[in-house]
Amino acid sequence: MVSVAESIADLRDALTTIEQRGTGIMQFVDAYRHFTTIPQPVMAPVVVAGLLDRVIRLAMAAYPNYPIERGEIASELTIRADATQIEMVLLNLLKNAAESLENRPLPSIGVQVRERDSQTTISITDNGPGIEPEALEQIFIPFYTTRKTGSGIGLSLSRQIMQRHGGQLLVESQPGQGSTFTLVF
Repeated sequence: MVSVAESIADLRDALTTIEQRGTGIMQFVDAYRHFTTIPQPVMAPVVVAGLLDRVIRLAMAAYPNYPIERGEIASELTIRADATQIEMVLLNLLKNAAESLENRPLPSIGVQVRERDSQTTISITDNGPGIEPEALEQIFIPFYTTRKTGSGIGLSLSRQIMQRHGGQLLVESQPGQGSTFTLVF
């Protein structure tokens, strides 16, 4: 038979454990919040062709086995953006595309720029395995990942950066047919 004193001691231990875990979770959330605090973008005219050339060179150096083809871009096309932040978004999307192509025959990544009315879009398309419809709803949620080695932070931060630019980050994907992520300015 368990004594009242033992029950109280067990309860006290359980409450201490819960308190410690709660404190640990709050510290983690605070660290995450600090980590994901994105500074206000410093907006300036950015030449899109130059921006993409820099980003594609960096991505190809990191992932030489995955060819990246860039469509034609008018040399004078500019967007108002924080170049450093948009480079981070583009590099994250190119990294994700390259990682989705591991062990795929004939891997391919394409970068397209379109101007329509007052909008400029930059799309990154891969011919990877695509994203399941259930996952599409969740990929922008912090810590959600479809990869064993993913952190689930990159797409969330990328979307936040685009929102701070007054734009959007959209995704289209079909399982088995690849994915397209589009930055809308």
